[in-house]
Amino acid sequence: MLAACGWVRLKRLLDLIKEYDLHTVPQFETGTDIAEFGGKRLTAQGEAIGFDPQTQQEYDRIIHDMTRLSDQVPVDAPWNMPGAEEYDHMTADDWSSPKPRTTRSSASSGPS
Repeated sequence: MLAACGWVRLKRLLDLIKEYDLHTVPQFETGTDIAEFGGKRLTAQGEAIGFDPQTQQEYDRIIHDMTRLSDQVPVDAPWNMPGAEEYDHMTADDWSSPKPRTTRSSASSGPS
């Protein structure tokens, strides 16, 4: 899951592509998207994934929480983020678990 790995801002990514004299490839987003998730075939249009409403709501909540958390990471020194060492040793499952965490502040916690 790329989003969980880095949350690279699009502008920064495009700047790096330009800096290293690379190029982008046009992506075509017309038509029906087909994906397999949990052994189930999903179809959707546009940016939708094809989840049922309850799963889509949970997906949207997780993306919102991850975005809020990633916005707190200092780009030039991510190790200075409060709780950085704990996050560095954490899996996505650890982060999304409702277990209480003692070393993280409530402002930087995962889903509640």
